[in-house]
Amino acid sequence: MKRIALQPHSLTYADRIFSLTSAPEVKEALGLQVDTVDDTIDFLQAVMAEELDGKTVSRAIINEYGDLIGITTLMFINRESGTCSLGTWIGHEYWGQGYNVSAKYAILQIAFAELGLKRVFIGARLVNKRSQAAQKKLPFITWNVEADFPEMHAALEEKEKQPCLLNVVHRAHFPLVRLASTRDIPSVQEVARAAWHRIYEGLIPRDVQDAFWDQAYEPDRLTKRMESLFWVAERGGKVIGFADAVLEKRSAALQAIYLHPDAQGAGIGTWLLYAILNELPKSSSITAEVETGNVSGEQFYMSRGFTCTAQYDNDFFGHTLRTKRMQRSCTQIKKGVSS
Repeated sequence: MKRIALQPHSLTYADRIFSLTSAPEVKEALGLQVDTVDDTIDFLQAVMAEELDGKTVSRAIINEYGDLIGITTLMFINRESGTCSLGTWIGHEYWGQGYNVSAKYAILQIAFAELGLKRVFIGARLVNKRSQAAQKKLPFITWNVEADFPEMHAALEEKEKQPCLLNVVHRAHFPLVRLASTRDIPSVQEVARAAWHRIYEGLIPRDVQDAFWDQAYEPDRLTKRMESLFWVAERGGKVIGFADAVLEKRSAALQAIYLHPDAQGAGIGTWLLYAILNELPKSSSITAEVETGNVSGEQFYMSRGFTCTAQYDNDFFGHTLRTKRMQRSCTQIKKGVSS
């Protein structure tokens, strides 16, 4: 997934949005009838008015270079039923780069964590195979719920004036990322033990693992760690992963990113990492340490911009480990928007 930021709308974005929506591929996908910048300004004013009325939450998608690349919107918000619909579009030149998935993760955090909704519907025209393919990349989505929610499906087809499929994301299935609190300590301990046993089986003797775990995840020590940058991911009210880091002037040391073995492969580790990166000062750096043999851990960091800066032997509770120090810069996403 790509690192993005969501920004509230501004009329200053009109030229950029008009430029992106003028691409034939985007116009065709969205069925837009936007012919001038003034039409885009009218759209932005309408969306901002709907947000003031509590009907909509719409955000500009800003990529890691500060470019506005699309829009993602929670529509038809119904607080009584705890539902809304979600629509996202990405500028044509940014298709196929992972921005759509990142934008949906971010806006769904708003839907579930801030608005407290229960489910978010995501539709697609049957002819729009690209949109359907993009939705299939979301590991937390439930497909083809037309029979379960016939009124919502009928409203979607009426809006689009053509056959559509209907999918839904349930809050209980979505990984929410939030700051940790001391009430999370038992769950963090459970995740850490399960993750350590899975990752280091065959690399570190079990008794050595347990000796480290007893020290590093002792309640008082975890309480102290939670005074720094400490985030958890939860799904269905259960903590399934965590990440923490220590900030030191213009650098940070990542202490851990661990997921429960049952939570692997859903992009949760990436979101935990991004939660920490977004809290770090501009133009800072972050380091992580990975034991040789932890192939999945090393691949995780390398695919997210880390490089190996040093290798050394580490006396780990009487067991010698070959350790790699990984590092990356973590410049904040720029707030400016390209024109």
